[in-house]
Amino acid sequence: MTVHRTPLTRLEEGTPFARRHIGPDAEARAKMLAQVGFGSLDELTAAAVPEVIRSAEALQLPAARTEA
Repeated sequence: MTVHRTPLTRLEEGTPFARRHIGPDAEARAKMLAQVGFGSLDELTAAAVPEVIRSAEALQLPAARTEA
């Protein structure tokens, strides 16, 4: 039986799924914001989300749970 071993460098590259869901780094985020004409995510959100559905209060969520 042949065992397939993936080199560590290949594993460190991640997958398309992981890259898509981890999100942009600070540099990519700044570039995106500059492209659409905003200086921060807060400014973009304020322009995109109608004030009537925004909340200034923090959500009262339970603590995060583990996968165990």
